[in-house]
Amino acid sequence: MNPEQEQTPIDRPCGLYQEYVRGQIKKILLSEEVLVNILVDWYGQPMFVKQNWEEYWVPVISQLSSIGLQILDDLKVARRQYITSEFSHETMIRYCFYYFCLLEEVLRALENVCNENATSALLRRVLGFENFTIGWADGANGLACGTSTIRNPCYLLAKIKQPQAYNDPKFLAIITGPDISNPNQTHLFYHYRQYKVDDEF
Repeated sequence: MNPEQEQTPIDRPCGLYQEYVRGQIKKILLSEEVLVNILVDWYGQPMFVKQNWEEYWVPVISQLSSIGLQILDDLKVARRQYITSEFSHETMIRYCFYYFCLLEEVLRALENVCNENATSALLRRVLGFENFTIGWADGANGLACGTSTIRNPCYLLAKIKQPQAYNDPKFLAIITGPDISNPNQTHLFYHYRQYKVDDEF
């Protein structure tokens, strides 16, 4: 092969490539960054689009009540403790508690709001939290959606009751993306395939 010729996905060593992708995803999951999108170019090279806590919530934070803002702050602290504890069961409970408190507050606001579109955007952001879309870097986005079994609070709710249970799509059969690229669109995705990033998660 000409050394100057670019490699296609077929030419790449699949084993090393998969290990690289797993390693990058694991690195993100062990950090406090929020993975919102994975864009793949024609050669199969992924670009991981991440946001910090403030970047993720700023577009919709004005729609939160004072109570909602306090819950969001509590969720931030609980999430940090959960991640830094290396995903302990005790901190998982607190993390899930504040997430569902936030979801409840947003649903309550939807019942008494005039600007339903703005609040719906907030709801989509909450439901898409810790999910990420997958698409082409130069074209269609949101072709698929993924999540993590150690970071998604909706999935973790089942693990609180059954901490030793094997990971199973029945715990979270349908997810939606975090609407970063298409804030006015909501798409639902059902479980298709499960990938193991690490022996521990």
